[in-house]
Amino acid sequence: MAKKATRQRATSITNFLSMTFDVIEFTGEWLLAFGRPEKGGIWYVGGRPTNGKTSFVVQLIKALALLGMRVRFYNFEEQQSRTMQDTIRRVGLEEVAKNIVMINSLIGYKELKEEITNTRNDVIVIDTIQKSGISAKQVEELRELFPNKLIIFVCHVLPNGLPDKQPATQVYREASLKIFCDRHRAISQGRYFGELGYFNIWKEKADEYWAVVE
Repeated sequence: MAKKATRQRATSITNFLSMTFDVIEFTGEWLLAFGRPEKGGIWYVGGRPTNGKTSFVVQLIKALALLGMRVRFYNFEEQQSRTMQDTIRRVGLEEVAKNIVMINSLIGYKELKEEITNTRNDVIVIDTIQKSGISAKQVEELRELFPNKLIIFVCHVLPNGLPDKQPATQVYREASLKIFCDRHRAISQGRYFGELGYFNIWKEKADEYWAVVE
């Protein structure tokens, strides 16, 4: 079992402000969208169907792998499908294949937790939390057990944009970076922002829609 990080209960403001944190050194469009978030913790990626959520997640995996981060991708939603294969080819994920492990079949929570405990991967991507069967309590447990790993949950949402079911709501509450995919644009909803605060998943389609809205 992973060892829990110990935290000092009290510290001065001066000492607190002098602390340093490991951050993801995004550049380019990723920096403009999300700044430089911490390497550990929980991220939430939500969105309605056909708004670019899967394409964004694959692009994000590639961006993290290009920075040398090792990614374990639990592809529970689409599994071994032609659509996922096409997305991976379009994004060019094979360019960073050495930094990625992909799991294309469902496993239970106990096995998932054991794998995360024993893996050296820096990033865990779970697509989707609804398909995984992970409970809200288990979301909390993963956050506590693996504070130094980045765990990205992909989540279905309701028609009103809110997370679908309690586990996804728990992820939203826990997440340091909340990303909502809407009309081919991935929008930061906190706590990290770049100068733009969004990433165009499919630029032509995003520009076409958002030019009218904005």
